[in-house]
Amino acid sequence: MNNSNNETTNSSESRSEAQREASRQNGKHSNGPTSEQGKSRSSQNSTTHGLRSSRIVLINESQDRYDSLLAKYRDIFKPIGQIEYDSLVQMVNAQWRIRRVQEMEGGIIDGEIAILQPAMDAAFSVVSPGHRHAEAILGVAAANPAGLTWFERAESRLQRILDRAMKTLIRLQTLRLGHPPKLEYTSETSEPETDQRNYDDPATFSYSLVFQTTPTCPTGDRRTWVPPVPASPADKAA
Repeated sequence: MNNSNNETTNSSESRSEAQREASRQNGKHSNGPTSEQGKSRSSQNSTTHGLRSSRIVLINESQDRYDSLLAKYRDIFKPIGQIEYDSLVQMVNAQWRIRRVQEMEGGIIDGEIAILQPAMDAAFSVVSPGHRHAEAILGVAAANPAGLTWFERAESRLQRILDRAMKTLIRLQTLRLGHPPKLEYTSETSEPETDQRNYDDPATFSYSLVFQTTPTCPTGDRRTWVPPVPASPADKAA
């Protein structure tokens, strides 16, 4: 009886090892996903956060604009060798992410402006863009007190990364050249595209945004946000 069990166990282990070896051999011949959808999904496997992603250009961003930014930095600093080029890319990536943070912050404030527009138009005969901006920022701060601070911290962190990478690149080029590099600037720029929005134009707010009510904001108006009451020791014990 024991011999039969041993034979079964050895046979099972042998088959398992054979299967593992076959899988390894098959894997060597795999070229990865072949369909466009599969390739796209595979390329995004490591994308976990807009600021900490291994993919610098996200799916809703322009690869051409990133390539243009990289080319213009390269024309200015003219890196030689892998280490200098890596420092240049780090600079460009940080600048790209800074622009992303700025666009994210602007998008949130724009959304708040749209949410508050009906109430402000009903309360005031004339509403200036500055008034709309101020009320929107107060509304965002009320809904999420740490939100605006998060954007500030994120931008500051990325700016420090950019500054360190630039200092490293210039130091490397100084060692290579024997003197500080002469940076060649051109008249061309790759500033982010901007739009001149008129917040008094009803067409600006033709889209619909819905703010859901919550226990801390029961009316749906973020200006009525109420901080949650901390649980008492008795409640925690219960």
